Amino acid sequence: MTTFPLVSGALALAHLAIAGWVLRWLWQRYRPGSATAPASIVAEGTIVALETDAQRWLEEFPVVRFQGRQGQWLTLRCHRKCRAARFITGQKVTVRYPAPAPEQFVILSRLGLLLR
Repeated sequence: MTTFPLVSGALALAHLAIAGWVLRWLWQRYRPGSATAPASIVAEGTIVALETDAQRWLEEFPVVRFQGRQGQWLTLRCHRKCRAARFITGQKVTVRYPAPAPEQFVILSRLGLLLR
């Protein structure tokens, strides 16, 4: 019987179609210049410290210093955890934050830098 390869092939195509739809939706929603994309600012920053959680010492919260929209310097702790040794103190990074709320910044990865 050949129904098993046919079913698995159909499932693989369905998964690819769903993944393609999700990627298309994300691109349309968050691409630069999109009307529905939240207004965001990209800035260069420096890792000034790495804070760890007392219970999870392998995860760190980078503290980044970057210049805000009005030219003021902000030193903020990233709200997203990262793996230990992913960043080092003094490392230059690119951050993106919503215009009204710089405390909600994210550190852009290589993929984020390509999409901006």
